[in-house]
Amino acid sequence: MTPSRARPMSPAAAVAAASAWAVLLAAAGCRERPAPDRTSPPAAAHDAAAAVAAAAPPPTCPARDDLARRLRAAWAVAPDERVDVIACAPGAFPEPGWFAMAWVDAGDPSYPDRSSLRRALVSPDGRSIAEAPAQRVSPRERAEELDYDAVEVRDVDGDGDADAITYEEEIAGRGVEATALVVLARDGARLVEALIVPLAYEETDDADDGDRAPRVACSASVTFDGRRIAVDAPERPPAGAPPDRCATAAVYELRGAAAVRVGPADAGR
Repeated sequence: MTPSRARPMSPAAAVAAASAWAVLLAAAGCRERPAPDRTSPPAAAHDAAAAVAAAAPPPTCPARDDLARRLRAAWAVAPDERVDVIACAPGAFPEPGWFAMAWVDAGDPSYPDRSSLRRALVSPDGRSIAEAPAQRVSPRERAEELDYDAVEVRDVDGDGDADAITYEEEIAGRGVEATALVVLARDGARLVEALIVPLAYEETDDADDGDRAPRVACSASVTFDGRRIAVDAPERPPAGAPPDRCATAAVYELRGAAAVRVGPADAGR
């Protein structure tokens, strides 16, 4: 027997058949189920609010006393300790906030007997977004030798969010003057020192003789180009210089929370 084949239905017949089927379903009490609602208004509202917050410009830094109060709460500073703000810089981390540096001191205000350098990203509502480990320093370093300058929040990849914080650390005393560029990067809830570049170093035989020529001296400069950090310096440090106080020519690239050396200083030129 030759198997039967389905014959194509004409358009008019198809419409008639569909109408008849709909009539039968209605007679049987059946109704077409509405399509499920795939939208999620709470999630959509949350995403919209997050987008608005991300687009908002970072708030300006508060007054020093106000910022000190917020840092005291964020760091749970002991009642017998003081917060002395060093610097503040606004940024998007990616939520708006501030990078803050401060001393936490105990003892005599003019010459503390216990001091720690604290560095953190802080939200306007007083939360610590990310923080570097506290650095204990001696009373002499705190009172006489250490200083910080040129704090800057950097968006190295152009996406609007801060990727790195840089500042200069200056040390002066006991016959030595030195300046270094510190590059901080975020690793989750931690701030890490991704790179430290010596910018200047000068060593004299006598700390009290300002007219004496330096026994050892070196210098370097740093240029940021996107994620790359180029160090313009000699290929070798001068004779007698401490190896960690004089920079040599190099190019580094920020990769996450690390700065990876990728070549000599002229690699990107």
